[in-house]
Amino acid sequence: MVEWEYEHSYGEFWYRPCHGGRRGICNDHGHQRDEDGYRGNHGKCASSGSSRNGNGLTGVIERPGRSGNVLTGRVVRWSSSNTSIASVDSISGSFTAIAVGAVTITATSETKTGTAAITVTASTGGPVWRGHEPAGMSMISDQPFTTMPSNGWGALGGNAVLANDASAPQSPGSVMLAPWPAGTAGGNGIGWASRVLSGNISTLYMCIYLKFSSNWQGAADLANKIGYAFVGGSNRFVFEAYGSGSNPLRVNIALQNTVNLGGSSNTVSSSAFRRGQWDLLEVVMKTNSSGAADGQVDMYLNGVLVASRPGIQWTSGAPSWEQLTLDPIWSWPTEQVLNSMDIRFDHIYLSGK
Repeated sequence: MVEWEYEHSYGEFWYRPCHGGRRGICNDHGHQRDEDGYRGNHGKCASSGSSRNGNGLTGVIERPGRSGNVLTGRVVRWSSSNTSIASVDSISGSFTAIAVGAVTITATSETKTGTAAITVTASTGGPVWRGHEPAGMSMISDQPFTTMPSNGWGALGGNAVLANDASAPQSPGSVMLAPWPAGTAGGNGIGWASRVLSGNISTLYMCIYLKFSSNWQGAADLANKIGYAFVGGSNRFVFEAYGSGSNPLRVNIALQNTVNLGGSSNTVSSSAFRRGQWDLLEVVMKTNSSGAADGQVDMYLNGVLVASRPGIQWTSGAPSWEQLTLDPIWSWPTEQVLNSMDIRFDHIYLSGK
């Protein structure tokens, strides 16, 4: 849950976490006086399925008059000083917390302007969107899977489709779905989407929500591949769920075609993907400097570090990250899917430096 704190010259108002869980929408009515500008009162909280998990809390500020009724026919324009921390709809005043940090929201109506200093703090009740993004990163892509191709991502390939899913925690309404019909043989990509990267990117960060269907059949060869990161001209890093049948699906770092596989410290937590539930996966990937085994991969599941591998030498030179692909591949060709199943992806954010 995210706590919002506001301060301005005519009082203060703030939002507290909603009761009854991580999902909720908090509203407050900032009263307006023509001669004084804006003043605030304590907010109220109501449960709502339309809010976002983690720090993606949403809210709306309205403009009542002295009688307490919302004024109509008055134009109010809203803006955020830092849209990477919190965004606000310029027309409606609906705002959304995006990342931990401080930001100022400004409202302007006719000749009056009001500001609110907001602090977005980390949630203690669940994972935080972009909670482990390294400092100094620049956004590469923010893809909600509403339309494809878009935001630098190519068209969906294979059997991947955009599907409606109101349960999606970050961008409700549309997800990328990779389906495996009953009888499908393993060993090949069922559906994919790719984002080509440009520039010299030595550190790449990925944040994504994903969900394995409740009946997910773990691969007999243990490899339930989710996607790949390309470096040095090859897909050398595979992020996957490791487990067969109905056994737990552990987060796993798989490497291929590297000069040095790095340290043996791979799994650092017993946490696993939860079938039938949305999980937040964050990955921090670092390339190596020339001739050195100083690359690293860290993977976080629902805010917890679950897998880490230091000491990687991807290539003999100093490579850059070149492409990120969501390309689920299940098992080997001799195994078949018993019952139709799928993986769903809700929103993916990439940044780099």
